Amino acid sequence: QVTTDGGKITGFEALARWHHSDGDIREAKEFVSHLIKADRGLDLARLVMDHAAAELSAWIAAEPGQGQFVSVNIAAAALPKGELASIIRQAVGSYKLPAGALVVELTEDRIRSSQGKALAAA
Repeated sequence: QVTTDGGKITGFEALARWHHSDGDIREAKEFVSHLIKADRGLDLARLVMDHAAAELSAWIAAEPGQGQFVSVNIAAAALPKGELASIIRQAVGSYKLPAGALVVELTEDRIRSSQGKALAAA
């Protein structure tokens, strides 16, 4: 995201991509559902959140006081274990991110089928 008065970048969205052995880069829609079915959704959430928090921390250190943030999408179907809050706390604490710097978005395509789980996690 950028500011309207000067176009300064203030935030970004972390996107999961899979660098396949055939050289192709696969988008999340091609592999996330398989990870969730294999009960690996939280592993992906931890990985993406940790990488996003690390990148954001480096950016804030390089340009402090700019109100930077990163947004991470999480599939509601990956939430039943109730571990999302601890994953967020760990990422924020490990990288000493300011309040509001790590934004979690629940993906819309799964929220209808997992509404109760999504609300409980939120």
